[in-house]
Amino acid sequence: MHYFNRSFLLTQLGGTSWSPSFYHVPEPERSLLPDRGYFILEAVHEPLGPITPGAHGSLVTPILRLPEVNNPTTPKPESMQNAPLFVKHDEGYVYYGMYTFLRADRLDIERCDAVVPSHLKDFWAEQLTSTHRPKWVTEALQKHLLPQPTYSGPLPDHADEDQVNAGLSRHMTAMEAWQRDTHVKTAFLRPENILAAFSAPDTGAEMPGIRFWNMGLRCDGWDEGFYDMMVREEGTWKKNGSRDGEGERARREEMMTMLRPRSKRPKKW
Repeated sequence: MHYFNRSFLLTQLGGTSWSPSFYHVPEPERSLLPDRGYFILEAVHEPLGPITPGAHGSLVTPILRLPEVNNPTTPKPESMQNAPLFVKHDEGYVYYGMYTFLRADRLDIERCDAVVPSHLKDFWAEQLTSTHRPKWVTEALQKHLLPQPTYSGPLPDHADEDQVNAGLSRHMTAMEAWQRDTHVKTAFLRPENILAAFSAPDTGAEMPGIRFWNMGLRCDGWDEGFYDMMVREEGTWKKNGSRDGEGERARREEMMTMLRPRSKRPKKW
């Protein structure tokens, strides 16, 4: 059994984390994977993950984010089909096979208590309240705390231009208020708030209950050719100095952020 280095996997396969345990390689970045997706699991955070190579399993997450059909802002659904999956062991990451995401089921409170250990709830409470959480996580929490306003005003086919403009104006005002209020609420969330939400009912609590999702994964087989190629490439990677592709991408993004034109308006402290 070969143990892969995490930096090698991210350097060789490319891409970045798009959702918990799932990585996607966006266009036009070079990719060895036809469908540009792969899974990297930390066993301690995935109690229902595959037990052994070739076994089926599930991912568990309180924040669900899935690829969408005909949505250019998300990966294609095919990226979660026949995708390589690696699981963390003490010595490194082990290739378990090619896996396909099947479906996501929302677990009720009883099922969450049965399959989600307390240390995993603590982990996610810290992740969801971290100042470094991804933007999409903050947006998901905003929508969970308070439903986003939907437009209920007149439509162009059923009203004149002034009525439609007035309706759009009211909707924009409601959206701005929602954005402002939920931004403040998510900024002040603490781990204890998330832990309470894990046990809270769906409605009636100070913060609506947060449930975990079970994402079923089917093993489609163990690709010997892919495995041999990865082992061979890691040997070359080590001989060439073990380049840190993930770190290089992070530094490039930081540099691009620094080079972007800054607003002349003073910051509010």
